[in-house]
Amino acid sequence: MELKQLSERIFWYPYEEERDRPILGYIGGNKRALAVDAGHSSLHVRDFYRALNTAELPLPDLTAITHWHWDHSFGMPFVQGLTIAEQRTDVILRDIAKYMTPEYARSMMVQDEHIGREYAEGQEMKVCGADIVFRDTLRIDLGELTAELFHGPSPHTDDCVYVYVPEEKVLFLGDAPCGKYPDWYVDPAKAEEIISRLEETDFDTAVSGHWEPQTKEEIISFIRSSYLKQTDCLQGD
Repeated sequence: MELKQLSERIFWYPYEEERDRPILGYIGGNKRALAVDAGHSSLHVRDFYRALNTAELPLPDLTAITHWHWDHSFGMPFVQGLTIAEQRTDVILRDIAKYMTPEYARSMMVQDEHIGREYAEGQEMKVCGADIVFRDTLRIDLGELTAELFHGPSPHTDDCVYVYVPEEKVLFLGDAPCGKYPDWYVDPAKAEEIISRLEETDFDTAVSGHWEPQTKEEIISFIRSSYLKQTDCLQGD
């Protein structure tokens, strides 16, 4: 799979449906490069880095995690450089690491077919905390590019982090627009909160974990229509 270019200095490694691998972002400043999310496993990291090498881009110095879910964070032990997570995310990952055993890993593979496919080659499932932990907000100078990380509202999990690049008006959302796993229910109040946050943020392009990049209008419309559709269904029951 090839790396795709969003702007002169921002790239994204595409989502893969078969193993439910999310998009991995790459923000290349003049001083350092930041990856958005660590991916699902050592193999996901390997494939991402091969794509970066093919594009003749330096490997990331930093990797920011958008939330704790396995497909975004279980690649952390295998990335180059330092990892960054919001405090809520780091607490969850360190807790999982305490009881991650081969038996527990096998149970995850059985419970979710995408995890089973990701780890079908028998590689070790590892979990770790972040090297850098922040609370609520963190601003990173990448060199003529800024990455602004902030905890934001989401129907998906309570630890979602957005990554905003103001110079390029690009906003990485991870899975923030999604419903709660595994039934994908969207709390109407949370949907309203994320719409409000998006409306007040000055961005042109949104990059979510499992879709093609969207315009600001498209992502807000998507969340609003999904929320209204769900509300209509509930009212009709």
